[in-house]
Amino acid sequence: MKAKAASEPAERLKEIEGQLEILKSELDYQKKHRDKLWEKVTELMERMQDAEVQININTRVLTYICVEHLGMTSKQLKKLLKRIEKETEEDRQIVMLEELFRKKSPPRDTRSGLDEQGAE
Repeated sequence: MKAKAASEPAERLKEIEGQLEILKSELDYQKKHRDKLWEKVTELMERMQDAEVQININTRVLTYICVEHLGMTSKQLKKLLKRIEKETEEDRQIVMLEELFRKKSPPRDTRSGLDEQGAE
């Protein structure tokens, strides 16, 4: 009886050690995964900065072309830019609404050929 009682804590200790090893391996996996994600974030931030520089350069070139070669006044250029910003915002909102509609709309039953109103 005493031998059985003495082996129970030893078995429990082995079980706990096994669980601890599993937790350690999972933690190592999580750390590696976090490090890879951080590398991706850093890479994406660098790419975003590069894109911002390119946009800035393109904006300056277009402004130069509009003013120097097309003879636009600064007032005309500002009006054009405001119109472009407005249209861009409208396009972005339309895209967002379309995405929301796709996410929320239930799938239609096209097998019967009737919608819910036609079935009534």
